[in-house]
Amino acid sequence: MKLITSLLYAFMALPATSLAVAADKSIPFAGALDAAAITLDRFGGVESQLIVGNGDINALVEVEGKKLIVRLSKNDIGDWRYDSSQDPAFVKISEIRKLGAQGKWSPPQGNYFAGKIYPCPASAGVLSVELPAGMSAGNAPATLDLRRAVAAIGARTIDERPLATVRALAGCNVFLVECAGRAVLALSGSKARQVDGVQVFAAELPAGAGWPGMSFAVALAEKESTRCVAIVTSFESKDPAAAAAKLAWETISQKPADLIAAHETDWQKFWSASGVDMDDPYLAGIWYRNLYFLRTVSKPGAACVGLYAGVGQESSAWHGAHTLNYNNEQTFWGGLAANHVELLESYKDLICDWIPKGRWIAKNIFEAEGTFFPHNINTYNVDPVTSQEQGRGFHLHHPWGFSLCCTGWAIQNVWSMYEYAPDRRFLEKTAYPAVKEAALFYASFLEACDKRPDGKARFGPTVVPELNGWQPDLSRNYDSTADIAYARWSLKTAIEGAEVLRQDAPLVERFHHALCLLPEYPTRGEGDERVVVISAGGVPLIIDRPAQDLNCAVTSMPVFPADEVTFFSPPAQKDLFARTIRTAQFHFEGFNEWIMLGLSRARLSMPDTVDYARRVFGERQRPNGTLALSRRNHPWNDYGHYTETFAATAVVSEMLLQSAGDAIRVFPAWPKDMAAKFANLRTRGGFLVSAEQAAGQVKQVAITSTVGGKVRLLSPWPTARVQRGNDTQKVTPDAQGVLELDTRPQVSLYLTSDD
Repeated sequence: MKLITSLLYAFMALPATSLAVAADKSIPFAGALDAAAITLDRFGGVESQLIVGNGDINALVEVEGKKLIVRLSKNDIGDWRYDSSQDPAFVKISEIRKLGAQGKWSPPQGNYFAGKIYPCPASAGVLSVELPAGMSAGNAPATLDLRRAVAAIGARTIDERPLATVRALAGCNVFLVECAGRAVLALSGSKARQVDGVQVFAAELPAGAGWPGMSFAVALAEKESTRCVAIVTSFESKDPAAAAAKLAWETISQKPADLIAAHETDWQKFWSASGVDMDDPYLAGIWYRNLYFLRTVSKPGAACVGLYAGVGQESSAWHGAHTLNYNNEQTFWGGLAANHVELLESYKDLICDWIPKGRWIAKNIFEAEGTFFPHNINTYNVDPVTSQEQGRGFHLHHPWGFSLCCTGWAIQNVWSMYEYAPDRRFLEKTAYPAVKEAALFYASFLEACDKRPDGKARFGPTVVPELNGWQPDLSRNYDSTADIAYARWSLKTAIEGAEVLRQDAPLVERFHHALCLLPEYPTRGEGDERVVVISAGGVPLIIDRPAQDLNCAVTSMPVFPADEVTFFSPPAQKDLFARTIRTAQFHFEGFNEWIMLGLSRARLSMPDTVDYARRVFGERQRPNGTLALSRRNHPWNDYGHYTETFAATAVVSEMLLQSAGDAIRVFPAWPKDMAAKFANLRTRGGFLVSAEQAAGQVKQVAITSTVGGKVRLLSPWPTARVQRGNDTQKVTPDAQGVLELDTRPQVSLYLTSDD
């Protein structure tokens, strides 16, 4: 973490800085962005639904029969009850250890969720509009213009005049729909009423144990061929119906051209923050499309999105929950390097809200300090301290709820916001308190673990994320690679935060001691056949063995996302993990692990990274621009649009720019024979980096600091020239090939080869 710690003290006296920084309002590579527009020849099924949204409201747009269908949703609308009355009785971790030592551990049985479909997101209604004669699902082309955030029906290109358009206005929670046909708004279980000339549907979602319930309203205002559909919830107004009617009327009263201009200005600002362009238009499209999708479901102040973008079905698989054994964390990875740290705000709010609730679990079940994150939490969560139900109102599922790694993993994105946009107040009030809770959990848990003759902890019992489950003798429930990685990350990160803030010296000493208790990553084999395995007692995930039931790439997690093994790690360690990645074989022939594997390959600069990414993306590509969960024709693909796949943006970003470990690297996993350039990608330390590679050479690198401090760059050249204002000087890398340069806030450095 030298790249970050080198500048930590530089910003101590600086005011808070904006999370999204752009030098001006121009889009860096407008042509590449426009080329990423999504075009359809026809509609048919989930995979052709077009996604529009403003980060809070979102919709799935399609054509069914001869009608335009807009399926409405809003992140905070759902039946958020959780009936834990039939959950199994809790068993303390010490009792699990005791029974496992006797070979008698068997998890208690129960009826999770009491068999209910809730908690889950709920539909906010469906708008249907008749299309012109002769237009139907089978022959209706459409374009999703990413730059302007509009779904255009009847248009084959972004320049063709459409028959209908759908926008989720960026500045307010209103859908703007332009289509000449008759429009009908419907909301299941609700009847329309008129409020000041606006059609309004209101809905009540019931209360449950510890949950007060909620209400919302959807309002339709019409003027000629323009429709405005507004959505307001009880979290925003005491009278959602009146508020929705007022919002719809105020919006329809404005000129459509003015509404569209304001909407496009907001999206212009978004796209001006960063950009990429490259010889591979498909991978460029992956970057832009998935960043667009993330923006449609996330923004500051909105509720955090769960497993799916939009609500297309009456009930959501897996309750549409916030699954924390990779899914929800992964959703937001693309925002960091893309210079849109603000897109992680809603996730941060969800995680920080859970931390005090998780203390009850840590204390009463894991007999530890700090907080604990099970593998599932909900958009709105009951306080277990006050809950009277047997399951205390949260979902601690056997076996997957007992993965120790989830606590550090869940909190990591909060710390990443600080790393990529350093701000002392955020560190002091949010990032450090969060990671300290995780470190306290791991330190106290490790202290209570049985110890081996070498003094190391027998780290567990635990459940490897979605692998193995519980064993009666716990033979595969100790020393998980995932747990070791995130315990190590949490403890080291908490030490860093405490030292920057110059506080908690006794805790720092305790966390250092806990690090000494952690075992090494479990491995099998010798020499060139040695690979990392999922846990002590686990078998290698290698080609000549049966496929494992794997939904996340556990054996490569120390590389990514845990950031414990980097390009700057010892060669033997890098070789071990590269070999593990190459030889890993997964059930379903690639199900949920492909994002993490792509990022791990990029981090180690494995030579086939681009080919790997292009292949796994292509195998999952859907007509609407999203990526399916599985490359097979698996029924789970039809459950909806998985937000976790939006992290594909991060895979492309990491091939172009990285800042894990000791220094920034440009084009670390991009082939030398392929041209590429990027503008204002963000690194740890709050640096905005632009660079170009052509004809096998890095032509130039520009670095703008947002907070000042030292920047460390692995030099692309033997010697370099750096320009700062009117001053130009020659600089030589150190023995490791790294340039270390002083920076000042908002001042750019321009580097080129000295040859």
